Amino acid sequence: MYRYDAGLQGEGEPHFLQLENAPGMEVGIPNHDLIERKVIPKLLEADVIVLVSSLYYFEINAQFKAVIDRFYDYNHELKDKKMVFMMAGYGTQEDMDAVKLHIRKLNQYMRWQMLGEIYADDSWNEEKLANFAKKHMN
Repeated sequence: MYRYDAGLQGEGEPHFLQLENAPGMEVGIPNHDLIERKVIPKLLEADVIVLVSSLYYFEINAQFKAVIDRFYDYNHELKDKKMVFMMAGYGTQEDMDAVKLHIRKLNQYMRWQMLGEIYADDSWNEEKLANFAKKHMN
């Protein structure tokens, strides 16, 4: 099992490093960064991918989205995986509708099998999340 937390990525080795004036491009992403060296290889060998995000302005957080965007070069190699998606945050199920659509379209595009989705609304702290779990997981 491997865990990567995009939200805790430090400045010393950012998960989305842009190179200005890359040959033939406006912006280039180096192939030696943390995502390329550690995260992508683990994703390629995984049978099940669990994606987790907090709700940020009705969407997944930007650091997490930057990692998902890096899947593009590996679409074919990443196909036929199994996926679980989990989200917690302040708000309602309706507030999470855009994320639900986004994740389901990503799942379809990547040709993954969705094993399950959890959208823990009104779960913005440990106590609220525990209450959500108690109410919905029995």
